[in-house]
Amino acid sequence: MGRRLWWPVLGVLAVALAGVAIWKVHPRPGATATSPDALRGSGPAADQGPAVAAALQRLSTDPGSLVSSAAAARVGADAGKAVPVGAVVSPDPGSWAPDGIGGGTMLVTITPPAGARTTYAAVMVSEEGQWKVLTTFPLGR
Repeated sequence: MGRRLWWPVLGVLAVALAGVAIWKVHPRPGATATSPDALRGSGPAADQGPAVAAALQRLSTDPGSLVSSAAAARVGADAGKAVPVGAVVSPDPGSWAPDGIGGGTMLVTITPPAGARTTYAAVMVSEEGQWKVLTTFPLGR
């Protein structure tokens, strides 16, 4: 690609990035810039914090039941290794952040029986009316 063709491509990319940035920071209609809807999103999963927290509580008794179909091939039977028997699972319903398309994230702290507690961001998806874990990210390490 010649040097002259790069400038239009870079211009289009700059405009696209500016558009995404404006879309991300612009509040939704009817929401103020500091309202929870403007900051946390809305959509079909906006009020699902308590239900997601209840699902995450099942990690302590049946972690395999929370593995999403998209993660099943990668996780397999190892869900029990991630959350050992006797672990204390403490989801934070107030941290629920819906993604606007039916899923979202929630913070959950897991304390194994003989280990240090770790807080994770759990990426959640709804499958057939049940909340499942797609993936987790440890925080604060």
